[in-house]
Formats: sequence, structure tokens, C-alpha cells
Amino acid sequence: MSEKSTDSAPEEKLFTNKDYRWWLAGTTSDSLTVSVRDLALPLLAFALTGSAVLAGSLITISSAIFVTLVLVGGVLVDRTDRRSCMIWRASLGALTWGMVALLQAVGLLTFPALVLFVALGAIGRSLFGMADNAALRSIVSGGNFARAQSVNQGRDAALEIAGGPFGAVLYAFAPWLPFAFSAVALLVLLLSAQRIQADLFPYDEETEDPSPATGKARISRIGAGLKRVPKDISSGFRIVFSNPALRAAALASTALNGGLTLVVFTIQLDLVSREVDPLLIAWVNGATALALLGGAILGGMVVPKMRVPTLVLISLTTAMVGIVGLVFFHQYAFLFLWFTILGLATPATGAAISGYVFTVIPIHFQGRAGSTLTVLNMGLSALSPLAAGWLIHGGNLRLALYAGVALFGAALVLLFSSSAFRQVGKPSDWA
Repeated sequence: MSEKSTDSAPEEKLFTNKDYRWWLAGTTSDSLTVSVRDLALPLLAFALTGSAVLAGSLITISSAIFVTLVLVGGVLVDRTDRRSCMIWRASLGALTWGMVALLQAVGLLTFPALVLFVALGAIGRSLFGMADNAALRSIVSGGNFARAQSVNQGRDAALEIAGGPFGAVLYAFAPWLPFAFSAVALLVLLLSAQRIQADLFPYDEETEDPSPATGKARISRIGAGLKRVPKDISSGFRIVFSNPALRAAALASTALNGGLTLVVFTIQLDLVSREVDPLLIAWVNGATALALLGGAILGGMVVPKMRVPTLVLISLTTAMVGIVGLVFFHQYAFLFLWFTILGLATPATGAAISGYVFTVIPIHFQGRAGSTLTVLNMGLSALSPLAAGWLIHGGNLRLALYAGVALFGAALVLLFSSSAFRQVGKPSDWA
């Protein structure tokens, strides 16, 4: 079997790897556009319709399309060149959001047209979006892969928090500006994908010739892959759940993401319900973002040096201390302390678990495995804001936070009840 990866190459420092720097630049700009659009889309929809219901429906439509097609997208990125998938997504996204910006700027955008563009954007992201992370295994390996996962954890969380205010500033200047920014930022992803030198084709046991296949051969491969989409989708679930350590890690990640989302939304909705000044809420979000970045840096240092079970036990126990602190001391000033603890503790666990999962899964399964994990994580995380709103509306702040503690505890139980997970070593032992 010919497998294009850096697994056998001497390990270099993560940020001296030019391909990784290009990958990070492209995917960071892409992640920022998602946060910016998530803020701007409901505002634009409300401006076009005057209906809060229709405005809120846009994100629901986008999420529904994404969940419906992402498993097919996982198969697609395992059957063709991941660089091509990144380029296709960047091109389609830049065209889609560029058209939204143009039509809004000249006053010709209607709500039905906006729904169409949102649907097109969701289709492109679901079919080709798995290529970004799937390509990473062909760019970095070993301890660097674990470090890269830590960087990604902190970056994504920080962008999710900071992207909304940034989108609001752009929207305040002009309603079309967030979408013009999205189009330009996606062109950065396109350029970055083109500059990566590593071979991003997902070689497997069916691909013996290490030389790039001809265009006709690759089209044939895609066609054959589409005929067995149901089987390939099930193989993504099978490879995750057939391995006891992977199964425990996948289920624990679902509980962790759901718990963290529940805690964050509970506190934010509590502050909103108490009519706390939005600027004060923004300060808490900013402090959380800084803590997450600090946690990502810390995780990058400790993940390669520690056994995963030891790191996870320390990290999650520390994070649970922060949540329990919120239960008893949730006055505004204390929020900075508890969210700093949460922000510093959680990225290391996320990096260790996701790093392990995607290291032991073969390169040609990265897309399917990634889409499987995405569906699992989105399920519970999507329900968490709804649960937080329902509990806060009923005056059950502490119950919501206890539920967050319970989900973190469930993650610990899932992980440490697996003898296979307890035997997982350092990143250098994963391959």
C-alpha cells in the first residue's frame, strides 16, 4: 500500500513546516467567516423581512442541510484529492457570499434569494468541509499532530467567541460588508490550498501506484465511490465504534462538547435575562477567549509529553472545579475566575482525544471518521442551547450547571471504564 503522509519523515517543529503554516492560515480565515456570517445572517434576514421567526430560520436551514449531507461529504473527501475539495469549497463559498454582498450593496437582495445562497453555502461546506482536517494528517504527524490539534482547539473556540463581535462591527458599517469579508477570506483558503506542497490524495489499499492518477482515473474513482456511498458511510461509523478506545473517545467528546456548550450558554443567557450590560457580557467572552488561547498554548506543550489518560484526568477534573465554582459563586466578578479555569483546562483534553482519534484512523478514512464525529458532536451540542434557555427560563440556573458537571463526569466514566483507553500512551506511541 502506498500512503502519502509525513509519518515516516523526521519530525520538525510545527511552525517551521511551511505546509502547516499555509494550512493554518487558510483554515483560520475560513473558520472566522463562519462566525462572522452566523452573526450577520439573522440581522440581514430581519432587515429584509422584519420577522424574527424568518431570521432565526436561516441558521436552522443551514444546520439541517449540513447534518443531512456531511456524511456524504466525508465519503467524497476520502475518494478524491483533498486539495481539490478545499479549492472547490473556497471557490463556491467566495462566489456565493460575494453575490450576497453585491446584491445587498445594490439593493437587489430578497429573502428568497438569501435562503438560496445560504443553502448553497451549506451544501458546499457539508460536501467539501471535511477536507480541511482530513488533509492535516498528510501535512504533520507524530507529536506535531497532537500540537496542531491543540492549536486548532484554542483557535476555533476563540474565533467562535470573537467572530460574532467582529461581524457586528462589519455589519454596523454596512450590511453587505460581512459577506464581502467572507468572500475575500475564502480566497485566502483557496490560495493556501494551492500553496501546500504535500500530496493530499487519500491513498489506500486500492491505490498502489504512488504517482498522481490521471484526471480520468480520478473521475472514475469518484464515480465508483458514489455508487457505494451507503456502505462507505456505515464504514465511517464502523471504524470509530469497532475500536474500544476510539468508541470511548468519540462518546466522551460528544459529552464534553455538549457539557461545555451547556455551561457557556447557561451563563450567557443568565446574564442576558438579568439585563446585564452587553459590554460587560463581551468582557466575559473576551476573557474566555484569552483563556482558551492560553489553554491551547499550554496544551501544545504538555500533550506530547504526557500519557493521554493522565492528562485527561487532570484536565477534566480541573475543568469540573471551574463548573462547580459557577454553581455556588456565579456573581459577575467570579465569572472571570471560573471561565479562566475552564478555558485553560479544556483545550488539552480536546487536543489529546482528537489527536489520538485521527492519528490511529488511517488517512484514507479521515473524511468518513471526521463526518461521523461531527454528526455525533452536533447532536448533543445543538440541544444544549435549547436546554440552557429552557432551564434559565424556569429559574433553574444551578440545575443547568449541575447538568454540565454531570456531562463532564460522564465523559470521565466513558473514558476510564475502557481498558483500551487507559492503555493509550504518549503521542509518540500512537502510530
